[in-house]
Amino acid sequence: LLELEGLTAPGPADAIAALQPVFFGISYLRLADAGRRFPSDDDALAMAAAQVVAVAVVAAAWLGVAGEGLDSVVGALQEPVTLAVLAWTALASTALTILLQTYALARVPV
Repeated sequence: LLELEGLTAPGPADAIAALQPVFFGISYLRLADAGRRFPSDDDALAMAAAQVVAVAVVAAAWLGVAGEGLDSVVGALQEPVTLAVLAWTALASTALTILLQTYALARVPV
């Protein structure tokens, strides 16, 4: 159904797709609570860093399980465009947004 493969019975991928927004919302609630308990800017930076490390660990695990192998990754990293895209993704669209989100959620009134 959600995989756009026609009118088929829901499968495991549908369950994952349905639960993803639920757990995403729960993560926001927990992050806001942690931000209120630890309100300093240093704490927000530490919480954001922990989230970035978690993203890196999960991405590395996914590469190990579902990737094409380390050789293809090393080959791709030889391209300057690939490095630029990875730098933008890691710094701007992941680390910076997580830091801003953590900082903002710590200041949301209860």
